[in-house]
Amino acid sequence: MTKFLTKILLLCSCIVFQAKATQIYSIEDYYAYTNKAELCITDSKYLEAIDLYQKAFKTKHNGFSKDHYNAALCAALTGKYYLANLYVKKILNRGYPIDSLSTSRSLKSFKQTKYWKSIVREYPTILKRYRDSTNKILADSLDLLYYRDQLYRTKLGKYKLYGDTIRKIDIENDRLLRNIIATYGYPNEKIIGSEKSLSPRKDFDLIIWHQTSLNFIYDYSSLLIKEVNRGNIDPHRAAELIDNQRSDMSLYGTELFYRCTCDDGCSEDINRIIKNKLYYFTISEKRLTTLNQNRKQIHLETIEEYRKKVLFNLRDRRFAFFYLAGIPTYSFKTDADLLQFIGNMKFIDEDDYNSSSSR
Repeated sequence: MTKFLTKILLLCSCIVFQAKATQIYSIEDYYAYTNKAELCITDSKYLEAIDLYQKAFKTKHNGFSKDHYNAALCAALTGKYYLANLYVKKILNRGYPIDSLSTSRSLKSFKQTKYWKSIVREYPTILKRYRDSTNKILADSLDLLYYRDQLYRTKLGKYKLYGDTIRKIDIENDRLLRNIIATYGYPNEKIIGSEKSLSPRKDFDLIIWHQTSLNFIYDYSSLLIKEVNRGNIDPHRAAELIDNQRSDMSLYGTELFYRCTCDDGCSEDINRIIKNKLYYFTISEKRLTTLNQNRKQIHLETIEEYRKKVLFNLRDRRFAFFYLAGIPTYSFKTDADLLQFIGNMKFIDEDDYNSSSSR
């Protein structure tokens, strides 16, 4: 009887341990840790940020390159060069060019260490390993989608002259992209690397971005949310794509401020009024609650925390914070159009948040 009870207790202990392990190492925890780390960065609490990034990188998530970069920078700024070395190698293993790091002023102190010298020596091997592991056919297919997407959009007259052609290309691109996803899975950084940028915005996702209510082909919302939960796409980028498909940015509130410009049809007085102003709508408590509930479901921070990150991104460009999509630029043709838009809005002075440092 005693042996039987002992076995039952051991079994229960294993189940509890396994449950805790699952909870600790979930994808959801990755997003929670990296969010808190970024908030620490906005407060210059780099040591606390490093601790949170270390916890994030122990989860089941492979880690986004932007997070590895931010962790590396925090480590460099606090003299923890052995950690900076670890995270810089993670970025390079994803194909990020060493030249981009070589010109980084923010990593200046790290580049004077033995770790950097060792990385420079190892880089040819790292690059070869990355290229050997890359699916060239997939990469070329995604590049072709982007080329086709931009071909007529960048020509003079674009939509007015080539609207029908653009629409046909968008329909075909959508079909090809969904075939790619069905064949290879969603093209995440583990599959396609970060050779072009640390940004979660990838060239191929313009195929999704250009599907608005005026050019609708396929609703990617469910797919994007599923891929967020799998760790294949950054929640912020998924939210931007979903909000843009809705065309009212109403689900996740990804647009916080508006930079306004006016064409030649506007007066000098109006241009003077809007110069260096960031306009925003006042959000009611009820609306704020709804937005935060929606954002929580996709593992995003609150609107208040998002606002803090956006404004920090304006002020400090050293970190891989890609939140300036929260400040889109709207262009108007007449004084009346612009005044109607900003009529019930408040504003802040952009000069108060201008970047004082860059990567």
